[in-house]
Amino acid sequence: MAIAIVIAGMLTFVGVAAAAKIQGTGGADTIVGTTGSDSLYGLGGEDIILGLRGSDRIFGNADDDELYGDGECPAGTTDADYCATADTDADGRDRIDGQEGDDVLYGNGNNDRLKGSIGDDVLYGNTGDDRLEGNAGDDDLRGNEGDDRLTGGMGSDDLRGGAGEDSIYATTDDDVTDLLFGGPGDDVLRSRNGSRDDVNCGGGEDRAIVDQRDEVSPNCERVFVNNN
Repeated sequence: MAIAIVIAGMLTFVGVAAAAKIQGTGGADTIVGTTGSDSLYGLGGEDIILGLRGSDRIFGNADDDELYGDGECPAGTTDADYCATADTDADGRDRIDGQEGDDVLYGNGNNDRLKGSIGDDVLYGNTGDDRLEGNAGDDDLRGNEGDDRLTGGMGSDDLRGGAGEDSIYATTDDDVTDLLFGGPGDDVLRSRNGSRDDVNCGGGEDRAIVDQRDEVSPNCERVFVNNN
């Protein structure tokens, strides 16, 4: 089936085809995909983008955006025109890239990949085995359920795995403090970056690879220290 290509116009847009390439404007757009595998681009402005079902690719751009891999509407939203389309019966494997700006990214169900890029971003993996990358900026990454991989990047990051067997990395040498929290499950936490980090493994049988400068909680069962 052909893919619809649509240019939004600083308005609420709801996809009309089984799969779509939807491109926003330089203003604040609300873009909702289809039940197919969409490519959704916010461009400029503070956009809200919902992928709905399907394995979607979602890109924010230069402003402060809210990007949702599937159809769960933002808290407090009352716009029935697009919230009525929020079909969460099946979740796709979404790829979400915040680009520049201070963005909020939601993976929701299935195994998603979220990239914060530049800015102070908040990333939620939710259910599924997700991959979250904060990159530059002071980021907040929450894996939640599933066996997730969290990578902070440059900046002072808050990395929390949640339930599941998570891998958490704060390995960029940027001389700032990161917080690593494993949560329930058998986790691996790596903070060999030369900076002083706070490492809390949480429940489970965990492994922490750390620097001598790091503050490591007693609930880390196996601790490997970099003596350099």
